[in-house]
Amino acid sequence: MQDKFPDLSFDHSNCTEMSWIQSVMYFAALSNTLSTMLHISLWGEPSVDSGSESYREMPMNYTKLEAIVEWVLALSHTLEMMLAKLGYTPGQYNPNFWILLHGVYIAWWLAGLGEPTFEQFMYLYSVSKKQGSFGWVQANYRKAKERGYFIGHKPSTQKSWRNMWCLAYVLLFILLNSVWCTTSNSISESFLQCFSSHIPSNSISKIIITKNSSAYYPVFQFSIQNLRFLHTPTPTPEAIITPFKHSHVQAAVICAKKVGIQIRTRSGGHDYEGLSYVSIAPFILIDLFELRSIDIDIENEIAWVESGATLGELYYAIAQKSKVHGFPAGTCPTVGVGGHISGGGYGSMFRKYGMAADHVLDAKIVDVNGRVLDRKSMGEELFWAIRGGGGASFGVILSWKLRLVPVPPTVTVYNESMTMEQGATKLVSKCQVIADSMPEGYFLRLALGVTNGTNGGKTIQATFAFLFLETYEELLPWMKENFPELNLSRTAFTEMSWIQSILSFAHFAINDTEALLNRTQQSTTFFKGKSDYVTQPISEAGMEGLYQIMFQLDTSMVILAPFGGIMSEISESEIPFPHRKGNLYEILYYVGWDDDKETEKDVSWTRRVYGYMAAYVSKSPRAAYLNYRDLDLGINKDANTSYAQASIWGLSYFKNNFRRLAQVKTLVDPGNFFRNEQSIPVLPSGEK
Repeated sequence: MQDKFPDLSFDHSNCTEMSWIQSVMYFAALSNTLSTMLHISLWGEPSVDSGSESYREMPMNYTKLEAIVEWVLALSHTLEMMLAKLGYTPGQYNPNFWILLHGVYIAWWLAGLGEPTFEQFMYLYSVSKKQGSFGWVQANYRKAKERGYFIGHKPSTQKSWRNMWCLAYVLLFILLNSVWCTTSNSISESFLQCFSSHIPSNSISKIIITKNSSAYYPVFQFSIQNLRFLHTPTPTPEAIITPFKHSHVQAAVICAKKVGIQIRTRSGGHDYEGLSYVSIAPFILIDLFELRSIDIDIENEIAWVESGATLGELYYAIAQKSKVHGFPAGTCPTVGVGGHISGGGYGSMFRKYGMAADHVLDAKIVDVNGRVLDRKSMGEELFWAIRGGGGASFGVILSWKLRLVPVPPTVTVYNESMTMEQGATKLVSKCQVIADSMPEGYFLRLALGVTNGTNGGKTIQATFAFLFLETYEELLPWMKENFPELNLSRTAFTEMSWIQSILSFAHFAINDTEALLNRTQQSTTFFKGKSDYVTQPISEAGMEGLYQIMFQLDTSMVILAPFGGIMSEISESEIPFPHRKGNLYEILYYVGWDDDKETEKDVSWTRRVYGYMAAYVSKSPRAAYLNYRDLDLGINKDANTSYAQASIWGLSYFKNNFRRLAQVKTLVDPGNFFRNEQSIPVLPSGEK
């Protein structure tokens, strides 16, 4: 070594003699305890690994290599600034992690992706910190691209990837003969210490679940309703808090803010983009499934519901007390009350009674200072904001006080499907014209899907799912006048109670009310959704173009939900949800799949159909529904994202209410502690 590598100053002082088995542990960054070799899950959650290799026949040009090494060293200042945004100082990360981060940063640059933004850097940070493996980064490149971190950038060829990995490894070896390892997270350790000091010692093990607990992954995965986020390139929570008292949530917020770690709050786990349990930055997950008490007061027609309850549990509790009361919320029983209502929440009675958030009378929320506030103490501005503006931007919503609504003892459900060959095309066009003028007690969900045609090819099948808050005899005259093309015989309609209609729309047996208490879906898939609002009927030619795009993917689905009724009578500014008068119907573009290998193809389909429909839907802004969250609309790049930057997606969800939401955010959370990729931004100092 002294002969061949004199520049290394190789001598006994910088060498460590050891046994062979100790060298194995050294290169694996393990402790000197031999038993650590037996740990199967030492590096955290399983991941998909993939790699490639290449060989050089000629030595690399020294001048070029020297220039690259100097450039790498010059990155330190840039990386320090980016890590400073996370609250790190140089003393908080060890040299091994520092050089690993350099390496992934270099790999990004060498792939031709340019200098990463802070958001993209956060992806690199999470990957390097979590796994320390370039192969893992490569395997999950597609997933990162899917989440929008590579928009406008891609490696030119597979060869560029191979060169990148090879060169990055060489550079790292030359710069510092280091091991690939994960680092201890001093911030998360500080959080655990702080949280433990706020909670009685005999309760702590029931409330906080760390990564070394056998319960960690079962609890984390239990409420993941979209398999796209079961295994992601982003970090899992540093710890999971499962509070069963409001004071536990207070402690989590206080400590997370104190040590500078983000939080995510999950009630049912149905966020379309997983933002209730996925984060680029290190985070603590507050899972509210233990906070799901429901108190029904039928005499006063109100209910107090904790945010961890599901819609199914709420509906079940109401039905146990009354056959003539209900609540106007969604049709999926496993959706969490907390997120659903804070995003607006519509369901099968929204044309009669409006959104779920329209029926909130009071709420309890933990604010950025760890205080539990109700409507009176939080003030009317914050109370307005959390009813449709997304509660995660403002605090942790603990519970809602809801106004129940009357329902008739008998309602009627109707379902019929027909194909294009059977006249579906004409009937879909007709629905666009008359459906928003239906009596307000009528609800229609019109689902378009691909099926096999009679001639051996593909065709579109339209499924008409009606709920009538009337008996068959009462609804029949209107149906005969407006939809004579449908089968209107008595046997085609089913009269039932309101709670049975909930079961029917959820595809349960209508007498199995206990099924509403199941918090898990009948089946879980990968899925992606996008939304639109239509203000003018789409021509048959326009719909034909839509059908042709649907034929490209057999599992595609387009769902139309007519508006009108009382929705046209409520002001756009009543609550943050603005999509009221002037909308004929809402569209949900949806695709589900069972194999992760199909992800890129199926997600691409949603973007393709969304692009095609631009000419036929609302404009300036092109509106979208928050509860069908779509990160393709835009994301906040970092904690300092401006109002103008966030308006790219914010105006789609909230229209003119977005400005008021930002004003409330600035008032109640000026430090932007409660944030995610689509959280409400803080306005600049002095701006109102």
